[in-house]
Amino acid sequence: METEELIEHILRQKHLEEMMNRPEKEHTPLEGMDNEQIKRFALFLFEENQNKSKQLDEMIARLDEIGKDLKDANRKIDSLTDALLKANSKAEKAAIECKLRDKEYKKLEKKHNALVERLSLMNTQTYASSKSLKGIDRKKTVKGKHDEKDD
Repeated sequence: METEELIEHILRQKHLEEMMNRPEKEHTPLEGMDNEQIKRFALFLFEENQNKSKQLDEMIARLDEIGKDLKDANRKIDSLTDALLKANSKAEKAAIECKLRDKEYKKLEKKHNALVERLSLMNTQTYASSKSLKGIDRKKTVKGKHDEKDD
């Protein structure tokens, strides 16, 4: 049974090789046409060629328009990018200045608080035993109802 399959396989291979080695018959659309049909076919092909040429020209013109629009859009994008970069650098500078001012404000606030404390200390030392504190409100001592009574 294996020999039969081998023989059949060899025969198929030979047949396939013969089919591959055959010259191909070229087919042209003009086969079997008379002169009038060939003329009409040539006119048809010429008109089709003209139509395709017009379509191609229109497509090229449209592509040129699209290219110009694209260049304009790229210019606008470039100018907007430049403006954005400038605005970004200005914003960064303003942020840095703001941080520096905040630091300076905190320093000045500490100095101010220290000076206020020193002033109040100096006032208490200077005017503590004096009655000349006319403009300064003293803390009044709260008297209870049993303060003046003897125990």
